[in-house]
Amino acid sequence: MNADDVKAWLRKADRTPLRQLVGERAESLVHQYGACDRSRTWRTLPGTSQVWNRWTGRPDYLLQGFADLSIVNELDVVEQDPTLGQRYGGYFRDVFASWQGLASEPVLAEARRVLGP
Repeated sequence: MNADDVKAWLRKADRTPLRQLVGERAESLVHQYGACDRSRTWRTLPGTSQVWNRWTGRPDYLLQGFADLSIVNELDVVEQDPTLGQRYGGYFRDVFASWQGLASEPVLAEARRVLGP
């Protein structure tokens, strides 16, 4: 399956089962997280408060939940494979520090704990 096939499948994916399981707000957040174009979003997020959608090419507006989910997902990955923390820790520290005021303080504190100062 190539990238175009994946994009076509994702556009047709039925979001209803997840929505029924976790609720509309949580499903929307999961969808926004999965659609995020990190290369366009992460570094500019503090100034734009926009999450760029990689499938539509349009921005969605930031939710604190998106910032928190993005951080805790990366922290989980780093905790599962510490070599990724060594490799990308500086990048994550810089980006997440710039998200002060966007992400919740408890999540930012956890990032500092996992990634170091």
